[in-house]
Amino acid sequence: MHNAFLRIALAVILVGCVSSRAAAQAPVESQDPQRARADSTEPAEQNPIAQPPAPVTRTGFHAYIYSVAHDFAAMPTMKSTYAVLGGTGLLALAVHPKDDNINEHFAGHDGLWKTGKYLGQSYTVGAASFATYLIGRATHNEKATHIGIDELRALLETEAIVQGLKYTVRRERPDGSGKSSFPSGHAADTFAAATVLQRHFGPKAAIPSYLIASYIAVSRLHENRHFLSDVIFGAGVGYMVGHTVTRHGKGNFVEFAMYPVIVPRGVGFVVTRTVN
Repeated sequence: MHNAFLRIALAVILVGCVSSRAAAQAPVESQDPQRARADSTEPAEQNPIAQPPAPVTRTGFHAYIYSVAHDFAAMPTMKSTYAVLGGTGLLALAVHPKDDNINEHFAGHDGLWKTGKYLGQSYTVGAASFATYLIGRATHNEKATHIGIDELRALLETEAIVQGLKYTVRRERPDGSGKSSFPSGHAADTFAAATVLQRHFGPKAAIPSYLIASYIAVSRLHENRHFLSDVIFGAGVGYMVGHTVTRHGKGNFVEFAMYPVIVPRGVGFVVTRTVN
């Protein structure tokens, strides 16, 4: 549990850094009384007071937490939440009786899969997300900045859900190293990150992003750290969070989720169409 709280704290700290910089660079309204009197003498059609008030822009750490709270409130209202969690939940339940046999087949063959352990760590995903944000700010690239913020939001929300489930379910890991097997945090974090990229860039980012996420998820079987049912449901949680964070994006975009499954003589990937 110590590592669980550390991961969530790291995500919160990164979010705070992002939001504080955004607040520091927010424009400040002029308080010059002479300017105010001059404005009041302008014709009605040019007087800002006669125009509809501009929407309030929320900035800072509190605004970020406000957005995260709204994301959690939106999850139960979205069809994709039930489609993805229902589908991956049923699939995880279906493979659950075979978890031990599947791990016996994959465990120990981790030569090609060792990198997945490090790529899927929450601090790796968080560092990449924060770097994307910083690059966006430095180059005045609004899209990169937006992606970095969305990735950080997705990481924070995913870790909150995953660690809550781990603490509640307390499933023993296949290697006996602790009761934090269900669901897989590596799978959840990377599928959340991949979904944010998919939503921002469309189909051209879907396949490479989900393939990398699936590679990381399957690596947990080879390292004997998770069961297949842990990985499948973790991928579902990650996709659901990534889709929720970017729900105000492309309204007509066809959504797809990809997650790993066991097939005869190997591992395959299921691609599922979802709806909002």
